[in-house]
Amino acid sequence: MPPSITAADLAELLAQVIPDSPRITDPDTPFVLDSLMLTWLLHLLEERHGVALAGDEPQLDDELTLNELAELINGAARAETAPS
Repeated sequence: MPPSITAADLAELLAQVIPDSPRITDPDTPFVLDSLMLTWLLHLLEERHGVALAGDEPQLDDELTLNELAELINGAARAETAPS
C-alpha cells in the first residue's frame, strides 16, 4: 500500500505548482486548479510519491481544500491497491 499523502505534502507540492501565489497553509482553505496546474500536480504526485491519479476525476474540477484533495488521492490509491 502506498504511503498516505498528507495535507502538508500537498501544500509543499502546490507551492511548486503555483509558485507566485501565497502559500496555502490552512488545510481547509478552498482553492481551484486550472488544467495545467492539475496536470503538473498529478505529475509531481506520481514522481515523488508513486501515486497515479487520473486527471479526469470529477472532483478535481471542483473547488477543493488540501484535506479534501488528500482524502481523494488516498482513497484512489487504496482503491488501486485493493484486492479484486
